[in-house]
Amino acid sequence: MLGLSLGITSIIDKPSGFNPSTLSGLKVWLDGSDSSSIIHSSGAVSQWSDKSGNANHFVQATSPNQPTTNTRTLNGKNALNFDGNSDMLSCTNASALAILTGQCTVFCVASRDVLTGDYTLLTSGGAGTGAWGVSNNDTSANARQTTQWGVSTLPVTNDLLAHTIGMHTNGATNPSNRVFRDGIFGGTYSDSGSTVTVATLINLGAVNTGFGWWDGAIGEVLIFNRALSNTELNNVGNYLKSKWGTLWTNV
Repeated sequence: MLGLSLGITSIIDKPSGFNPSTLSGLKVWLDGSDSSSIIHSSGAVSQWSDKSGNANHFVQATSPNQPTTNTRTLNGKNALNFDGNSDMLSCTNASALAILTGQCTVFCVASRDVLTGDYTLLTSGGAGTGAWGVSNNDTSANARQTTQWGVSTLPVTNDLLAHTIGMHTNGATNPSNRVFRDGIFGGTYSDSGSTVTVATLINLGAVNTGFGWWDGAIGEVLIFNRALSNTELNNVGNYLKSKWGTLWTNV
């Protein structure tokens, strides 16, 4: 019985040969461990190329605002470093922007370098605008859907470890959206308030107003244009857990 139990646990925690691209709807896949997907000059990253096949690349032409590569690792794998001051990558492709108003599931593997402050992982606009995005502040992880005002929150205790932070929304007219960290979900919002303006870009590492720059490492980003099932959430979460050393509690 013991051997059988361990075998089942191993299968659940580490999907054999799992690859995110086997799931339908993958629109953005940024992977810091894949050096071929990172364009840089002396470590300053000008493009983090999308591995999903949709060419939804995240770019930064301004040198002082470029994150760095080959300067730090998560679980022994290369991750991009964002300085908390000016580093940001952006995507303006229409196919990526279309995700903002519909169903989506987002995974971001990241670690903070400081314990206090409001930090943005992925967003479509400035603070306080009701923009779509995923962030982590002093006491909670947060997610917001572009089409309606409202935010889902999950109380957390910050640390300097790598976590999988993301959002899961059904994209309905009054969206049912939930933030999650390491498989633990925050409250659902289903808001019928004012519609906000659809953005013209997606930013990684900061909002476009200069508020909430990410201070720490980002290892991997996955964005799907649909709400994944619980089984699919667990497959991706455990894949990231095995790869980046994050935690994951099966949904």
